[in-house]
Amino acid sequence: MLRLASSICLSVAILCAAAAGASAGWAVAPSRKLGHLAHRTSYGGAAGRYGTEDQELALVQVRAQAVRHEVEDHSSEQRWEEMANTSSVHYVNPKLKERLFQLHSDRASTSTTDCSASPLFPHRDARSMALTGYPEAREMWRALPSIPVTSQSPKIALLMMIYKRIAFPRAWQSALETVPPEKYRFIIHSVLDSPELDEFFAPFLILFRFPSAHCNTVWLLLNLMSIALGDPDVSHLVTLSGDTLPLQNMNTILGSLGTDASLTSSNFCVDPDWVRAETWFMLRRADASFIVQNSEQFHALLSTRLTYCVDEDSFYWSLMERDVTITDRCLMMTDWSNTAKYWSKIASECDCPTFLSSSRQEAATCGRPSMFLSVTAAGMAELRSSNAKYWFVRKFTGDGTDGIPTYQDPLNGTIPLDDAMANLLTR
Repeated sequence: MLRLASSICLSVAILCAAAAGASAGWAVAPSRKLGHLAHRTSYGGAAGRYGTEDQELALVQVRAQAVRHEVEDHSSEQRWEEMANTSSVHYVNPKLKERLFQLHSDRASTSTTDCSASPLFPHRDARSMALTGYPEAREMWRALPSIPVTSQSPKIALLMMIYKRIAFPRAWQSALETVPPEKYRFIIHSVLDSPELDEFFAPFLILFRFPSAHCNTVWLLLNLMSIALGDPDVSHLVTLSGDTLPLQNMNTILGSLGTDASLTSSNFCVDPDWVRAETWFMLRRADASFIVQNSEQFHALLSTRLTYCVDEDSFYWSLMERDVTITDRCLMMTDWSNTAKYWSKIASECDCPTFLSSSRQEAATCGRPSMFLSVTAAGMAELRSSNAKYWFVRKFTGDGTDGIPTYQDPLNGTIPLDDAMANLLTR
């Protein structure tokens, strides 16, 4: 496992170096079959968004060689994925690994609604959790030189992780088309090699695939950030899932980036009890650049902390270790109602009882928020006008779980939620 962590650290560094090389025009000759790591698709003249197809293939070639060593070190790719699913984290030092595996078998006994008493973390002592492990890694992380914050016009990079489709393609297209395409960067990563994407979104799909799992997308996100930061005009980066519904159009979002003081720093939906944050956050460029440029030290830092969900325990905590100014604001509305999870507070902050009474496919548990199936016009209006000023909402059926979310319109009856929001976002 330690060797795997080192390999991942090296591979992220290689990818960053390869990105710089690709932009300069050098290429790597094909040397082996790439398999699922590369998905060749027609860019339809979209070269220039992520470089030419040849340049991106060069990145895949370099990445594939690094992944080959990781796979061969653990007998097979299947074994590698089994290890990831068992530990919930790639970055574990030897002293912590044994305890992590011992406690894994006890996780099934955890109540689905009592999120405060996991057998992995029997005490809600966030500071002791954060300070577990080797102090050298934390000291090194804190001593790294900061990246200056520069003033620039807002340009947002949307990093969307999908399973096989975008649940609300019409709504997203309407939201994006309210601004010129040079004002945003949309980057899509799919778990499946051949996702179901409309023509509008096909150019935004990256060619290579990075392994990920529930609560373990840190490696994937680091690489998406690296791609986004290749555009020097990107000022902010936002993480999204394929079942995310936009509540505001891009014109409104970019306008708020230029006027809302709370958006000058990185925004996280924070759980202060556990020193963690939800997977859905916004990073300002300087913070994202710092993490990507110091990815090896970032992985070393993560290896000092036991984690129940590596996504929630990585980006926010690592920046807090450096005393970076962060705004506690939930840009993504998720419903953790009726659980003991700290983020159940989002429901009260939303002040949207009509929306929260919407039909659900699944109710919230300790491990996952509610999955909505149908929303009324009144509920959606309530959510969009909330004083919490959400930009997005999840989860819905449509990507990881099949199903078409609906919208109860008083005039038109039941229609697809995607169609309804596409119309609302143009206003």
